[in-house]
Parts: sequence; structure tokens; C-alpha cells
Amino acid sequence: GIKPDGEQNSDRNIDKNTDQEEEKQDSGENKDLEEDSQNKLEKPQTGGDATLSQSGSFISGNADKLYLYVEWAAQQDQQDSGVTISVDVYLVHYALTVRSRSGNIISVHEQVYTFSTPQMVYEDNVLTQTQLATYEISVPRAARETLEVVLKARWKFAGTLNEEYIDWIEAENTVLLG
Repeated sequence: GIKPDGEQNSDRNIDKNTDQEEEKQDSGENKDLEEDSQNKLEKPQTGGDATLSQSGSFISGNADKLYLYVEWAAQQDQQDSGVTISVDVYLVHYALTVRSRSGNIISVHEQVYTFSTPQMVYEDNVLTQTQLATYEISVPRAARETLEVVLKARWKFAGTLNEEYIDWIEAENTVLLG
């Protein structure tokens, strides 16, 4: 299930030390979530400029036991002057201990939102989806224009997983709106 940790806007220094522990698992329990989410683009549900409504999701490619899962949705503004894009970023993980992290980003159409996350301690070795941040922005869009929007999410892990050091976990996708 989702365990929201909420948004944080404080600008703390990045703590490069971590007490992260990841138990090794050979099961593919997280594959169900992954299969339908990689680079998924959806066409508008209905025709007409004022009814643009699209959504999708994508994941980072760092590892199969620790990754970012990003959901996005785009809706035509009521004034027809642009598109409101909302992005939710989740960390998908097993047992995990990580100190607070700052300097994380969500980028939508070159607009950057910086966020921090509190310390996380999850002792249960079950696949867990933890919300890291949510960001919403309105992007200008001319009538009937197809917009190419680059979505990025970046979270500071600075820890070891399966004997491999991972500094940042990053997810990126380009979506076509219109």
C-alpha cells in the first residue's frame, strides 16, 4: 500500500551517510507494478481541445528492488490557456533505512520543484510504495497544439544496494499532450 510521508520544503544539507540496509530477495514480487508502468503513454480520452485529459506512469531503471514510480496526469485548464500537469513520485522498496534527504527534484517542462524527504525506516521486508512528493504546474498551450513535455524525478539515495553504491535514483519520460 501507499504510505505517504508528505512534502517537505526545508533546505537541509544533503547527508551523505546512510544506515541503509537492504535484505536480498530473489522473488520478483515487484514485477506486477513494473510491467504496466514503463513509459506508458495514453491518448486523450475524448476529442476537442477543452477536454484534454491524459495520464500515465513510468519508473526509474536503477534496480528492481529499489526504484522511483512516477504517476502523472494532464488536464486542460478551464480558461483554455494551458494544461495543468500533476506529478506524484513514489519510492518502491523493501526493508529500508535512510536518513533525511534534500535537493531532490521534480521537473516538468523545464520547471523545477525541489523537495526534501524525512528519515525513512521500514523494517518489514515486503514491497512498499512510499510517496515522496507531489507537484502541480500549469503549462501554456495554444489551441490544438501538441505539447511535448519532459517529466523528470530525482531522489538522493546515497546508499548501497546489492553491493552496488547508488547516489541518485532518477526517472525520466517524455509525454505528448494534445
